[in-house]
Amino acid sequence: LGLAYNGLGQHERAIDFHQQRLAIAREVGDRQGEGNALGNLGITYEKLGDYTQAVDYAEQSLTVAREIGDRRGEGAGLRELGVALLRQDFTTKALENLQAALDISQEVKSPSDEAETLKTWQNCIRH
Repeated sequence: LGLAYNGLGQHERAIDFHQQRLAIAREVGDRQGEGNALGNLGITYEKLGDYTQAVDYAEQSLTVAREIGDRRGEGAGLRELGVALLRQDFTTKALENLQAALDISQEVKSPSDEAETLKTWQNCIRH
């Protein structure tokens, strides 16, 4: 439901659902669900313009993905972190994260992740 509320622009409501998902994932030991919830919180805070929170949640999501060996999740975390860093005008660091995300998307042969990263990269260059 958090993603649906994000799509509707109801970001505060989305945060509530992402926080609930995070709590449940942690309670049952679902590390992948935890990483996804953290990533979704980062995206939501980025949409709200709270880039400090966005970076924090993206970094937490990235840590979980690395701990469980989720390469696609790692790529998504790097991409989300790149976006949040870009919004804070850390362009060089944002590009480094996007390059790493692109490398992972190619490694795991995920055309959709690769396309999303390239689209994000293009936005970064325009910035």
